[in-house]
Amino acid sequence: MSKPNTRHRTALVLGADNPAGRSIAMMFSRTGANVVLAGYDADKLKILADLIEAKKGDPLVTVIPREKDRIIPVLRAARETMGHYHYVVNALAASDPPSDQPQAWVETASQLQKHVWEVVEGRGSVRFLILWPDNAHLPVPAVPDERLWHCAVRYDRIQLESEDNAGDAMRAAGVADTVGQLLASPASACPVEVRIAIRELKSRPGE
Repeated sequence: MSKPNTRHRTALVLGADNPAGRSIAMMFSRTGANVVLAGYDADKLKILADLIEAKKGDPLVTVIPREKDRIIPVLRAARETMGHYHYVVNALAASDPPSDQPQAWVETASQLQKHVWEVVEGRGSVRFLILWPDNAHLPVPAVPDERLWHCAVRYDRIQLESEDNAGDAMRAAGVADTVGQLLASPASACPVEVRIAIRELKSRPGE
């Protein structure tokens, strides 16, 4: 299985405080990237940072503010500390949404993407990838410039921390593997959109 060579590069992972984002952040760290761990839950981000540091990584924790006018300054400050964002993975929509506001949750993920583009625009090449649920009932957020590399990874369900054995959900590690394979491929060969789903195992004869 091919993995990207991200040494001496910087990756911004939005939603690093959920299972999918955490697995993706650890994948980036294992392949040599400097990782910015961004999300809303400071405690979960700190736990992840400690884990990456224990494996000789040097991540930066960035708590996304709830106030919209503070988001861009925070992301810019992280960029100035860690360097240009070469990779941006938006895994916010893969979080467990509030039961009473699932639509608002994916809209927030979509809105934050626009703020990220303001931070990276005109500052060099960037490879952008977003995780997007099939049941979002919203189109995948568009990129402002079609010349920029981008890819959407669609999915049914990603296993959450509260689920011990979610047989109908994609494991977060499998999502990270998919992201890694896409980023390891030449930009010109990558699809604009892919879909990952649970593969049903075929029963052996006699079972």
